[in-house]
Amino acid sequence: VFKMSGRKPKELEFALPSDDFCYLLDHFYNVKTAQGEKITYSELQSYSEMMALNLSAFEVQIIMSIDRIFEAQT
Repeated sequence: VFKMSGRKPKELEFALPSDDFCYLLDHFYNVKTAQGEKITYSELQSYSEMMALNLSAFEVQIIMSIDRIFEAQT
């Protein structure tokens, strides 16, 4: 549609996340195992320990929020 009409549909208009946020997306995709299964706090804790990360409570909440949004879209 975009190539033929020269107009971008609303569905394709989105802002890219800032670099400050991208590392949380990386962690999300590393932990996410299967579509339809939500990330558990236990999985996130195990991942954090295995990767020697010290995720803050805020970062954990953001990752869990991303997961909820992801699951709502699929």
